[in-house]
Amino acid sequence: MMRREFQMIVLVLLCMLCVNIATAQDVRQKPVVKKQPAPATTTKQTATGTKQKQVNTHKWEDKGCYYEGLAWVRDTNWKYGFIDKTGKVVIPCQWNEAFPFHKGRAEVKYTNGNWVKIDKTGKVVR
Repeated sequence: MMRREFQMIVLVLLCMLCVNIATAQDVRQKPVVKKQPAPATTTKQTATGTKQKQVNTHKWEDKGCYYEGLAWVRDTNWKYGFIDKTGKVVIPCQWNEAFPFHKGRAEVKYTNGNWVKIDKTGKVVR
């Protein structure tokens, strides 16, 4: 009799544990925070007057990691291009999809669905 009661208690505890695991929230999940776009210029008041500094006006929706000195970026029109490590646009955003550079080449997708390889100047290569 004692063994049967012990088995029932273990079974109930296991069920409770399973329910807790199934309903637990992932504490690693971070809340989504929308980034505010950077202003086109910043103004600084000084003793001699007002100074303005030009700020990068590109608003990237997404950006990849740098490979071979270039990273793919996606603009607000969902077109892909490439920038260098200083943030300068090297290849304008004109592709529907893009993969990072590897051995001096990157695969990009035209609007008609064809994939081609380009070099670091944006020219199509074979």
